[in-house]
Amino acid sequence: REAAAAAAAAEAAAAAAAKTAKVAEAAKAAKAAKAAKAATDAKAATEAEAVDAALRDRLEGDKQRALVLKAVATLLLLAAAVYLWRRADRRAAERAAQRARAAAAA
Repeated sequence: REAAAAAAAAEAAAAAAAKTAKVAEAAKAAKAAKAAKAATDAKAATEAEAVDAALRDRLEGDKQRALVLKAVATLLLLAAAVYLWRRADRRAAERAAQRARAAAAA
């Protein structure tokens, strides 16, 4: 009887040990899953930051391009205004010279 009781106690102890091992294994698996999720989240955050930085760089490049185009357009308008102003002055001088010649001839 004592042997049967000892065997039953040993069996109960083995079952308890197996249960403890299963709990430890489940805890280990949960910990690994949590670590994997953290790594995935970190990777997603890094990718999002990279995309954000790329968009910011592109936007900055577009802004600079727009500023350069605006400066070029302003310079072209200024050059056109100077050209028209000089042409008007030249024509006025030609008309004045023509009037002077006509007055001298008369």
